[in-house]
Amino acid sequence: MFERSTAIVEPRTVSVFSVYRHPWQSFKLYWRVRRDLLGTLVDMVRSAENFLDLRIGSVRVLLLSRPEDVQEVLITQNRAFHKAKGPIFMAGIFGQGLLTTEGAPWRRARRLVQPVFHRQRVAAWGGTIVSLTHRQVTEWHDGQERDIAAEMTALAFTIVTETLFGFQGDSVSGQVRDATSKAMHFANSRQFSLVRLPAWIPTPSSRRFVRACQQLVDAVSGIIAATDEGDSEVPGLLTLLREAVDDNGNHMSPQELRDHCLTLLLAGHETTGNALAWLWYLLGQNQQVRGKLESELNALLGVESLTAESLGNLPYLNAVVRESLRLYPPAWAVVRQSIAPFRLRDVEYPVNVHVVMLPWAVHRDAEWFDHPEEFRPERWLDGSTRNLPSFAYFPFGGGPRLCIGQPFALTEIALVVGTICQQFRLEPLSEIKIAPEPLVTLRPANGVPMRLYRRVSEESLEPRTRPTDEASVANVPLCPVSH
Repeated sequence: MFERSTAIVEPRTVSVFSVYRHPWQSFKLYWRVRRDLLGTLVDMVRSAENFLDLRIGSVRVLLLSRPEDVQEVLITQNRAFHKAKGPIFMAGIFGQGLLTTEGAPWRRARRLVQPVFHRQRVAAWGGTIVSLTHRQVTEWHDGQERDIAAEMTALAFTIVTETLFGFQGDSVSGQVRDATSKAMHFANSRQFSLVRLPAWIPTPSSRRFVRACQQLVDAVSGIIAATDEGDSEVPGLLTLLREAVDDNGNHMSPQELRDHCLTLLLAGHETTGNALAWLWYLLGQNQQVRGKLESELNALLGVESLTAESLGNLPYLNAVVRESLRLYPPAWAVVRQSIAPFRLRDVEYPVNVHVVMLPWAVHRDAEWFDHPEEFRPERWLDGSTRNLPSFAYFPFGGGPRLCIGQPFALTEIALVVGTICQQFRLEPLSEIKIAPEPLVTLRPANGVPMRLYRRVSEESLEPRTRPTDEASVANVPLCPVSH
């Protein structure tokens, strides 16, 4: 299945948005992008042998959807690239955290933050994740209608604040989620605006963006000020970051601490919440898959509560998580900007080229996945994906900037889905297909409305006490979908 020609395919060059030469075609493409960004990008890159060289005004952009090209950018020649600054105001949303810094500041921050996501800590937080999921679903009732996208985002926010920060975030959850949504919609609308005014001009939309960013900063500053981790059995993020030192013995500054916490808070709940929403949408559309998952959970656990130790014995649950991330990767595009000349497909490229790699397109390529549009977790268990090339599947990016929270996110998703599946069956309200909204992350447009049906009594599933001895979780397998 994975054999392919080794002949070099010359990149196709297309000039778009050149209003002086082709104004009508440019506007047609612009409106098509506004209506269906994902479909338009996939059609364009597939028509050009998965490698398209674009001119968007004065900006040169490469669209890539071949695993070997992605590997060249993220691994082989990664020193020639930085994360693209671009039109999306990432620094305005996330501050100067891990997502936005480069070079020595980024390497220093990565070293300081990395211990937070050590596999033993992630496993030790498993009991907390399950307990918080139980707490969330106590508000659910048989036959009730809920927007599962909103429910999962709220749950992911609670999990991040209580595990990483030791803070009960209910009081600021709505504020943070509303501000995040406003900031991302502004960034997205500005990215595709025909007339892009300077950011300092106080238009109504730019003022809303500034207010939203300030709300995020205020919320995180309040969390940091209110957090008391003195009695925590598992040290939280703030304790670890405050105690961490770099190679020169220096601690983080207060602003560095705030910005890294802001990044982890926003990225940690936004991406995971969206991933969970898409997974429930897929299970609602595929009753046979849902039945197999329920059967696996029943056979292993019965009415006992799920634990981190259980994940290694639940292959179908892990395959469901992996398959959902294939079809709906929260990071639907990975963008880099060249800071040095580089070479792809025997063509030399200069600095300041934007390279857009599309997990959305690669994951849906029939060359790598049979029936790629189908939700089929079995593909991860029957050997058909065993010899996938590197970067045929990369929902968390790759290379030195592989998502630092990947182990936490994978474990969290599996525990939340397994815990809820034991208690509730979620049914779609209609056959209407939910459209993806490609903002900074891939959101379900207009939510995921579903009806809840209770499977077991509320008293039959009690969370187990989470392990507090690190030795007891040292050999717990990190969620097997990790790679």
